[in-house]
Amino acid sequence: MSVGEGLERVGELPGVLVVQPNHVYRPGAIANDPYFWTQYHLDITNTPGAWDTETGSSNKVTVVVVDTGIDASHPDLSGKLLAGSRYCTAANCATVDDPPTPACNHATRVAGVAAAAGNNSVAVAGASWGARLLSLRVFDPAGCTTECGDKAAPGCITDELNLAQALDYARLTLAADPGTYGRVVVNMSVGDDTTNCVGGSIIDNAITNAWNAGVLPVLAAGNANQNVSSPADCSGAARLLPVGATDRNDSRASFSNFGAELANNGVSAPGVDIVTTDVGGKVTGAATGTSFSTPYVAGVAALLLAADNTLTPAAVRTALRAGVKDLGGAGNDNFYGAGRVNACKALKSALGQPDTCGAESGLPGYAEADAIKPFPNPLRLSQRSTLTIHIPEGLKVGAPSVKIFTMDGVLIRSLSVASDGDAVVWDAKNAGGREVATGVYLILVKSAKGSAKGRVAVIR
Repeated sequence: MSVGEGLERVGELPGVLVVQPNHVYRPGAIANDPYFWTQYHLDITNTPGAWDTETGSSNKVTVVVVDTGIDASHPDLSGKLLAGSRYCTAANCATVDDPPTPACNHATRVAGVAAAAGNNSVAVAGASWGARLLSLRVFDPAGCTTECGDKAAPGCITDELNLAQALDYARLTLAADPGTYGRVVVNMSVGDDTTNCVGGSIIDNAITNAWNAGVLPVLAAGNANQNVSSPADCSGAARLLPVGATDRNDSRASFSNFGAELANNGVSAPGVDIVTTDVGGKVTGAATGTSFSTPYVAGVAALLLAADNTLTPAAVRTALRAGVKDLGGAGNDNFYGAGRVNACKALKSALGQPDTCGAESGLPGYAEADAIKPFPNPLRLSQRSTLTIHIPEGLKVGAPSVKIFTMDGVLIRSLSVASDGDAVVWDAKNAGGREVATGVYLILVKSAKGSAKGRVAVIR
């Protein structure tokens, strides 16, 4: 008997006035990691909605980070990192790099976005809690400093021979051993904004061979506000997944590359001010670039493969492109690709299930955090020593009180606001005048008209 037939029969019974289904609701899977509430990219992409179905552990999946080497000592990554990390040169990946030697901070930040341990009360949550990580370092530490990206030393470079060797290693060694590594996703947050991929080149062939072997290459579109460049444009991105970047307002990031490769085969994801793991066991809120939108998509791809490990790379890409929020012009376009990824919708699409994902952004904690808008958030004490807390218009009466608490509810500071004042400044110190520790803090503003809450991450 169908639900409709049952409702009809019950409605015919004596004394029945109204008949309707009693829908079942479940709480969203919300991570207990202390910085989770600052990871806006997980909220607007409805990643918790995907976690209701899959957190990444149903089947083995390995995210291979072809990059600068992951810091294995980070407590949010150490338990996720598989043995057997390598240093790949133009000749081969024969050099064991176990534990990896980070050439700079880039790979550690990338790894956290994709697969930092989730719901473990430590630091941040990755897109996939269950995916394992393997580091294939393609940069020489001798040429790099701690900082990467725009601040990288001139000698902090790699080349397509190194990248091709890493892809071949992922295909021939890792994907060939599914009992150990499961399905393999390769994240390549590297690129050259001055060149284009040549068809039939070594890197083009390596990407094609990986794709054909069941490995999904996920590549950064680039950060030069120009056409997608190598290696993300290889073969028109026909056998890879290129990723552009958006910000917290779902606008295209000003630096994000664009082009037909994105329109035909790619997606976008948040890539501005991403909160993630950093070298030395730290957390950063300054991860910006397609380098960090890309591992988010790689992590979501890992969720899909954990839920169904028979999916081909093409099927994963199709599901990711189907499960998006359409931005820009209607349908696929050169700036956003198919749109900005929605993890829950992508997972439902991959599994052939109805879209029951609901609103993209709606976790109660995030709504509370939006009531108070401290600036900057996160507060990086190495760059700025004070936080400005703006008083919501509806609470501007008399002299509102502002209190700062730890996430455990311990009051650490009370601040005074001038009568009918607009804002108050906090110097990141407790009542005893000592600078607070790195962490997330709760802000409570009260006045005669009510109260509002917010959160701020402080990073020393």
